[in-house]
Amino acid sequence: LTSRDSTATFPDAFALTVTNDLAISGYRGGLVMTNGRLSVGGHLSLLTPNAAGNSAFYGGPSAQYTIVSNLTLDRHTLTVSGVTGSDRMIVGGDLVLTNGARLYACGAPTNAAVGHGVFLVGRDMRVYDGSWVYPGSDVTNGGSVKFMVQNLSLATTNCGFDASGAGFSSSATNGFGPGAGKGASASRGGGGGYGGAGGNGPAYAPGAIGGPTYGSSNAPADAGSAGGGEGVNPGGAGGGLIWIDVQRAATLDGSILANAGWAGFGT
Repeated sequence: LTSRDSTATFPDAFALTVTNDLAISGYRGGLVMTNGRLSVGGHLSLLTPNAAGNSAFYGGPSAQYTIVSNLTLDRHTLTVSGVTGSDRMIVGGDLVLTNGARLYACGAPTNAAVGHGVFLVGRDMRVYDGSWVYPGSDVTNGGSVKFMVQNLSLATTNCGFDASGAGFSSSATNGFGPGAGKGASASRGGGGGYGGAGGNGPAYAPGAIGGPTYGSSNAPADAGSAGGGEGVNPGGAGGGLIWIDVQRAATLDGSILANAGWAGFGT
């Protein structure tokens, strides 16, 4: 089955079954499903000649997205958001990003401080030049995405995973997260903590307290906490969680980034 030069958007909870391969191609080609059930019996290829192609798989109680063979993103952007559980996003073969492709994998809200959906890849995950994976945690409770692969290859220096500023967010007062910084009116807030305590704000703002340490020093599996706000503007977001379970070998010639976000007023 092939779709060209258009975006196919299906209604909520729609079930789409393709017996063999599914190819989305051409300018502005895309596939959008919300709380859907997608079953592709062969390869799913998302191929666009420029950066205009966008597809999205959104979560929900019925959501399940299964590709029996390979998932290839070629100059295409795919967002997988709010998909929870270990059997909701499955690629039976290889997951390949090439020619500037983008994959946004966003965690769902959870009832616990840490909860993870699983992006299960049956064979290898390969990320090539100019292509990036952007994992994002839920901004108020840290629900994140875990990638499970056999082999991982970040093939060049200009590719990789980037969760910078994709952890807990902040408000105009306090940040979110176990190590959230406290805010202060008309003053820089305290910094978010994690492996170390966050820095306090200026001496004239005693309420601007840095957040405490939390999580595991040996196997960290929490999103980064945010800094406190300054009464009007929010503090900087924490770095997101990048969790990759590689069963065999990892080749890391690219980058893995999870820096804190920037607060414009200087948290």
